[in-house]
Amino acid sequence: MTKVGDEGASVINGEEGLHIPQLGVLKAQQHFKLAPTDTARFGLSVGKFRVTTLSYLYSLRLDRGDNEIRWHSHPTPRNREHLPHMHLSFSGHAHLPGSRHTFEDVVESCLEMIGPTTALSGW
Repeated sequence: MTKVGDEGASVINGEEGLHIPQLGVLKAQQHFKLAPTDTARFGLSVGKFRVTTLSYLYSLRLDRGDNEIRWHSHPTPRNREHLPHMHLSFSGHAHLPGSRHTFEDVVESCLEMIGPTTALSGW
């Protein structure tokens, strides 16, 4: 990726995901592109760009039980659901509307679930 408009994708820790001790397996996929810098907001930055997320699929499969939380945003014409949403394993295929979640939001949620003492000692 070298110019504005280029697109890319990332998968965190491959298909296996990241095992978080005493919690579960976190998986993350993002589709992004290089976008021009908004000079009205950030001033003149000739040749500068930023990265913007086009879609994301994050999931956390908990070690205990058969529970999973999924955070999605995939606003493409072929998808019926255009707004950010969540899926909870106990709610079937329901799209639970929500705000946009960054990967950092999801990691923070994981830390909240296991507690700060466990998070600091387990990683």
